[in-house]
This record gives sequence, structure tokens and C-alpha cells, in this order.
Amino acid sequence: MKHKGSVSQTYLSRDEKVLPDLIRQAKHLATYPISTMKLYQIAADLPTDKFYIADDAAYEYILKRMFRGVEVAFNNHYKQRLYDAFFEEVSKMMKQETYKKMSVKNVTILALSRPAPCVGLAPWGIWKALLRQRKKKNEKV
Repeated sequence: MKHKGSVSQTYLSRDEKVLPDLIRQAKHLATYPISTMKLYQIAADLPTDKFYIADDAAYEYILKRMFRGVEVAFNNHYKQRLYDAFFEEVSKMMKQETYKKMSVKNVTILALSRPAPCVGLAPWGIWKALLRQRKKKNEKV
């Protein structure tokens, strides 16, 4: 768990490691000529090895959706797709015999390590995150 208001390590590792890998994969999948934003759009649609959601945010979302019945809507449809898939994964796991005796919190944490349909960032969000990484890298030099 993180301190309230601080950036989660999950998001930092996503920005540092996963986003450059997604861009590399998108370059291999793209047919040229292609614009940079189209490349970021391809990267935004690619599946990832796990759900890059902070554990406390994931748990909050599951509690809201499962127990309070609140259908959380995001403005970003990539993020909406990520969280909806995450909810489906947790619901599926809760029905399995293996996870029935576990708490919702533990199942939520385990579900984060399952493959995700996308990274949850819009193309402009990927662009901003990579731009931020480049600026940090240039400041260190």
C-alpha cells in the first residue's frame, strides 16, 4: 500500500518498462507510413502481462462495484475497458472453488497478476508518460 496522494510503484514501473515495450510491439505491428499518434493508438490497444492498477485503487473499485453497486464510469474508454475486464476477472475468480475461502482483498491482489486486455491509458496518455520519462532522463544527464 502507498501513502495517500503519492504515486504508486505500479504506475512508475508501467511507465518505465511496459510503455516502451508496447511502443516497440506497435512498431512491429504497424504498416508504414504511420503517424506517431497512430502508433500510440496501436500500443494502447495491445494486451499486457498483468493489470497495471495500484492495489489500493483496484480494491476500492471492487468494493464500490461489488458491495455498493456503484457502476464507476471513466472518461477514458481504455481505462474503462481495463477496469471492466478487471472486475470480470475478480468476479470469475470469486466463483471458483479455489478462491471461495479467500477474502475479496486477497482475490483482488491475485487478479492483478492476470493478463489484461490493455494498459488502460489513452494514446495521448502514453505520449505524455513517455514524454515525462524522456524529460527525467535528460535532466539526469
